[in-house]
Amino acid sequence: MLKVKNVLATSVLLTSILGGTHAFADGNDTATGSNVSTEQQTATTISASEAGTTPDSFLYTFDKILEDLQLAMTGDSEKESELLLQFAKERLAEAKVMTEAEKQEFVKEAVEEYMKLLAQSQEKVSEAVHEDELTGEKQEDLTDKLEETANVDEKSEEAISEDLDEKTKEALEETQETTKAVANVVKGIDEKVVQSLRDQGFGYGEIAKIVALAEATGKTVEEISAAVKDGKGFGELAKENGLHPKQIATMIKEKRLTAALEEAKTNGDDKKVEQFEKKLAKLEEKKTEFSNKKQDQVKEDKEATETSEKTDAEDAQKETTIETAVDVKEVSKEPVRKVEKQHKGANTHKEQASEEAKKREVKAKEEVEKRGEKTREEAPKHSQQTHKEVQTQHAKQRQPQEKTEFKNKKTNKHESEEHGNHKENKHDK
Repeated sequence: MLKVKNVLATSVLLTSILGGTHAFADGNDTATGSNVSTEQQTATTISASEAGTTPDSFLYTFDKILEDLQLAMTGDSEKESELLLQFAKERLAEAKVMTEAEKQEFVKEAVEEYMKLLAQSQEKVSEAVHEDELTGEKQEDLTDKLEETANVDEKSEEAISEDLDEKTKEALEETQETTKAVANVVKGIDEKVVQSLRDQGFGYGEIAKIVALAEATGKTVEEISAAVKDGKGFGELAKENGLHPKQIATMIKEKRLTAALEEAKTNGDDKKVEQFEKKLAKLEEKKTEFSNKKQDQVKEDKEATETSEKTDAEDAQKETTIETAVDVKEVSKEPVRKVEKQHKGANTHKEQASEEAKKREVKAKEEVEKRGEKTREEAPKHSQQTHKEVQTQHAKQRQPQEKTEFKNKKTNKHESEEHGNHKENKHDK
C-alpha cells in the first residue's frame, strides 16, 4: 500500500511540475494570437498540446518518467494501448515542432521514440483484440486509432524527413507501414493460428505481422514464421518477395475492405456500402499515387544512371585525348631527349673524370703528408745515428795519430834519456 502511495505522490508531483510548465508555454503561444478566431486558435492549440514537453527541454526526461508511471499503473490492455497511441502522437508532434524550430538534433530523438511507441502499440492493440473481451465496434475503434497514428500527412512527413538520415527514414517508413498492416489484419486472424504461434513464443504484434506477410506474399504462416525465427524482419522479407512495406499494408487493407463491402451488400446496409466504396476508391487513389511515384523514381534513377554513365564516358574520352596528346608530345620530344641524354652522358663522363682527378690529388696530398710525417719521425733517429757515425769516424782517425804521437813521445823520451846520459858521461870525463 505504501508503494502505491509513493507512486501516486510522485505522479502528482511530476504532473504539477509538467502541467505548470506546459500551461506557461501555452500561455505564451496564445498571447500572440488573441485576435485570432476560435477555430484557428483551437487548431494552433491542438498542435501545441499534442507536442507536450519537447526534447530540448530539461523537463523532457520527467515527462517520459510520468508516461512510464501512467503505463505501469494501467492493468488494462485497451487503456494501455490508448495511452501508448497518445504518447506516440505526442512524439510525432514534438518532432514536427523541433523541425519548425530548426532544432535538427532533437528531431531524430523524437522520431525514434515515436517508432518505439508504435511498435509497443502494435503489441498491445493486438493483445487487447485477442485477450480482452472487446466488442466488434471497440476493436474497430482501437485498430482505426492504431492505423491513424501511423498515418502522417504528407506535408508534415516531408518536413520531418528532411532532418533525418537515410537509415532513420527507412526505419520510420517500415515501422509506419508495419503498423498499418497490423491494424488491418489483427481482427481477422484465426484464434487457432494465434494460439499456435503464441505457443512458439511469438508476441501478438509479431503474429499480426507474420499473418500479414503470409497473406501479401502467398506463403504459408509456417514459412514466414520460420524466416522470422531466423532473424529476418518485416521489411527484409517484403523486399525478398518483391514487395514494398507500403504495398503489403495496402493489399491487406483492400482485402479487408472488399470483404466488408460484400458483407454490407449482403446485409443490405446501404450506408456501410457507400462508406466502404469510398474507402476503396480512396485506397485505389493511393495505390495509383504510389505506383506513379515508384515509376518516377525508377525514371529518375535511370536518368541519373545514364547521366553518370555519360559523364564517365566523357571523362574517359577526355583522359584518352589527354593521353594521346601527351604521347604525341612525348614522341616529338624524343630527338631532343636523345641529344640531352648524350650531353648528359658527356657531362657525366667529365664529372666522373673530374671526380677521379680530385680523388688522385687528394690521395697524392695524403701520401706527401704521410711521407713528411715519417721523415719527421725518423729525423731524430737519423741525426743520432749520424752523430755516432761521425764520432766513430773521428775515433778511427785519431787512433793512428795517437799511435804516432805515442811513438814520437817514446822516441823523444829515448832520445832525451840518451842525451842526458851523454852529458853525464862528458861531465865525468
